[in-house]
Amino acid sequence: MTSPKNAADRGGTITVGHQDAAAITTELIRREFIVDYRPGRGVRISPHFYTSDEELELVVREMKEIRDTQAYATHETAGAAF
Repeated sequence: MTSPKNAADRGGTITVGHQDAAAITTELIRREFIVDYRPGRGVRISPHFYTSDEELELVVREMKEIRDTQAYATHETAGAAF
């Protein structure tokens, strides 16, 4: 993760870094997850009070599946439209 380690420095968002974060974000959006890409940081997830633990677990599972299968590879050369 690229979020600050010190709890006092953190907000309510989570940023997960990966060298192909832009392409992973594109694949997550294709799968209808509402996430954002932060250049130089990674995939940004912004849970709210109404976001369930199950929903957070689902996006993490999907990110792992996308990473492990390299499902993001088709988006690597597409360029980010964010």
